[in-house]
Amino acid sequence: MRYILIILLSTICFFSNGCSDKKSEQTTQTATVAPKPDSLKVFILKTESVGKTVTLPAELTPNERINISAKIPAYIRQIKADIGTIVKRGQVLVILEAPELQAKTAEAAARAETVKAKMKTSYDLFQRNKAAAQVQGAMAAAEVERSQNQYLTDNAEYEAAQRYVASISEMQNYLTLTAPFDGVITARNMDVGSLAGNSDRAILVLENNQTLRLRVSVPEAFASCGLADKTIAFSLKAEPTQVFKATLARKSQTIDPTTRTEIWEFDVPNSHKTLKSGMFANAKLALNRPANSITVPFSAITTSLERKFIIRVHEGKTEWVDIQQGLTLADKVEIFGNIAVGDTIVSKSSEEIKPETKVIVKF
Repeated sequence: MRYILIILLSTICFFSNGCSDKKSEQTTQTATVAPKPDSLKVFILKTESVGKTVTLPAELTPNERINISAKIPAYIRQIKADIGTIVKRGQVLVILEAPELQAKTAEAAARAETVKAKMKTSYDLFQRNKAAAQVQGAMAAAEVERSQNQYLTDNAEYEAAQRYVASISEMQNYLTLTAPFDGVITARNMDVGSLAGNSDRAILVLENNQTLRLRVSVPEAFASCGLADKTIAFSLKAEPTQVFKATLARKSQTIDPTTRTEIWEFDVPNSHKTLKSGMFANAKLALNRPANSITVPFSAITTSLERKFIIRVHEGKTEWVDIQQGLTLADKVEIFGNIAVGDTIVSKSSEEIKPETKVIVKF
């Protein structure tokens, strides 16, 4: 019986060790099998023409605008125009009077005549001395030279007096204010008898509204774009049922540091005087990039608190690529960054897809 028990126990241990070895082998095989990579839907980057229509606030301003002011202190004697008066270039608008200027003009003229008489006397003396010097011993050379110098001094003083009289006479022209261009008087700030010229306050304001300027503040993000057509449409709150046209004429070529915008100006014909300067408008601009750009669907971009990125697949592994957004279109967005045409991009990116993750792509 003892031998039989030993044989049974040996048989049980043999089968028990065999099972353990098989289980251990199966566990080892299971541990060495690598997880299957995830499958991600991707697309290939390409460029396309990018355009977008935006509506921006705008303002109508006159083509020309000037303050009619006095250049010297003077009293207003007559005002020949008022608000709404249509004037022509060169037309007299204001007549001023300055009694002090008239007195100064008379004084300058009298001074010039006195200096002129003195100059003539010194000239006559110089000529006599010069003639006398022709006779040997009759006139010393030093005396002739002294009379010549006196004449030259008096002559220079006379020329200075003449220039002063001319400048005073020129100031007389400042007493008549004329229109520098065709236009309409839009403001009158002074009346007859008022003292003008001692402040920045204008007597009249003249505007040329034959052609108006439509000023549009274009955001910095759109400043590098062009227009699909040089002519744009705009509407006014004062005329909600009408659509007006304007033609691009000029750009400021600078970004305002306060508003971060660039001023674009459009010329607006206004021969019928339908439009008024100062009106607010809504301008519709069809913008486009001068060259093709890369665009992606919105789902391809992930935005976190720290960054904005897309996920690129390179050699079977994912990598995060920081990007900047450009124009936002209907179903996609323009992007810029360390990307190139032909890159493989994950269609639906997420922070859960970590960098250096092995993936299988599908289109």
